[in-house]
Amino acid sequence: MKIKKYSILIIAALCLLLTGCGHVKSAKKLFKQAKREHGKCEVVSKSETKEKTVVRLRDDLQGFEYEIVSAMHGIVIDGSSFGSLPSTTDSFEMSLHSYVTDQLKPKLDKLCTKYNATYEDGYDKELIKFILTSPNKDANAVPLVEAAAKLYQEYNVENRLDKCYVSVEHDNKWFKEKYPYPTDPETLYSEDSYLYSSAGSSIAKHIGSANLPDCTFRDKEAETDDYYLEMAKMKNPDAVFVRKEKKTFADSGANLHDVMHTIGEKSPEKTTDPVTFYYYSVNGKEFYLCDFLVQDTGTWYTNYNEVFLKK
Repeated sequence: MKIKKYSILIIAALCLLLTGCGHVKSAKKLFKQAKREHGKCEVVSKSETKEKTVVRLRDDLQGFEYEIVSAMHGIVIDGSSFGSLPSTTDSFEMSLHSYVTDQLKPKLDKLCTKYNATYEDGYDKELIKFILTSPNKDANAVPLVEAAAKLYQEYNVENRLDKCYVSVEHDNKWFKEKYPYPTDPETLYSEDSYLYSSAGSSIAKHIGSANLPDCTFRDKEAETDDYYLEMAKMKNPDAVFVRKEKKTFADSGANLHDVMHTIGEKSPEKTTDPVTFYYYSVNGKEFYLCDFLVQDTGTWYTNYNEVFLKK
């Protein structure tokens, strides 16, 4: 308990030290930041107080408005307040996405009518999420997503929407009928039902997506391949995909006690459980990532260090 108290006191002292020199940014600084990060713009309105500065701007290139806010936010540790620190929020990306979706609404509505779908706003880099409203209509997913992605690409001025994507999933109503939530603990993590947990339902319903500027449909397998390549490049940016193989957990050489189990993920529980090995090459040397997480690091199991860092 004493250690915890001392730790809190140290953190509190640091917070107080930082808050002593903390202040919100001026409207002038926020305007400069907006031009630097997003291009030419003009100030629509601004408001400045000791606690908050709000600048509303209009983008010169596409005409939509967005806000940049600098404000003081309180620091609370174990229920105690230790002053406040400044932080800045920027609505540019969200405002851009909303603007483009609003411009495309008539065309998106036509696509929904044609392919029996509805849509909702996306999150982060997801521009829009389509939901197929008719069962057994998976064939509609590909033309729907690719057509929508091409519409968004028309608004991808100066590559602002690069790496954003359009996605599609099954309707929740008939998905529940097809994959009822399990009540038997033994079947809770079966092939179909385990994904219907609160954390995994969106994974199970998901059909695929298309990234901008490519606009080509990717099913879940292709998305997974791209994801692991991204993880491999975090180890080494020169990593190139070679192949993937289905093996067993025993082939990884890892210990079952080191496996991290998370809701919505099927993790190996026996040495004979299937594991996918993703192989990558860097300067003629191969390493792999496996599709299970390790407790110590919270990352996917890999032999990268053994291949490249051991002397």
